[in-house]
Amino acid sequence: MSLNASRPNTNRMSNALKFGAMGWTAAWLAGYAIGSGSTPAPESPGMPFRQAGTFTLTPETTNATFTVAVIDLITVNGEFKKAGGMLVLGSDGRPNRVEVNLDSESADAGSEWLNEILLGPRFFNAKQFPQVAFRSASFTAEGDKLNAVEGELTMRGIAKPVTLKVNSFDCRKAVVDTADQRARCTGEASASVKRTDFGMSSWMNSVAESIKIDIRFTAFAQQ
Repeated sequence: MSLNASRPNTNRMSNALKFGAMGWTAAWLAGYAIGSGSTPAPESPGMPFRQAGTFTLTPETTNATFTVAVIDLITVNGEFKKAGGMLVLGSDGRPNRVEVNLDSESADAGSEWLNEILLGPRFFNAKQFPQVAFRSASFTAEGDKLNAVEGELTMRGIAKPVTLKVNSFDCRKAVVDTADQRARCTGEASASVKRTDFGMSSWMNSVAESIKIDIRFTAFAQQ
């Protein structure tokens, strides 16, 4: 038997010891950091905001997406990259007006050829009708919970009544540890509309008639 075969590989042992020491040190430091309270504390939710006020939905804080089925096999998902609007609370702190504006030309379905179809005359016809807009008419609530917003959706220059189902809505004063001390309202709402109501009647055999629209926002109180 070779003497070298029975001799331990000192380089491997040395590396193993180094990595082991490094791992132990990292684990100890992590434990020390947690024990010392260096992990960020969760944000406090802030106090409910129950006053009159006007809030702005900005493109940076508003997300509007749409979904439509194609040939019952796939789903096309898209997003309006430019969205905004306004929310007004009455003296009781409840919403009495909401406006949502979507830039038609900012609609993006994830590929160049889909966008060309989407923005063209068969669908949004964005060059001629640059904006999709929702204007509220009335609100439905159960106790303090907002359930729905009745209003009018204008698309391709055609206005139709639409109901936004409210999935969540809440207004709060600023959290304690934020640099922005304005009150804010957050919400999520959705609606399904028939594209034929807005003059989109192409490819009825392959593209579903129903389009689902989802809106998520954080609106900040105007200063």
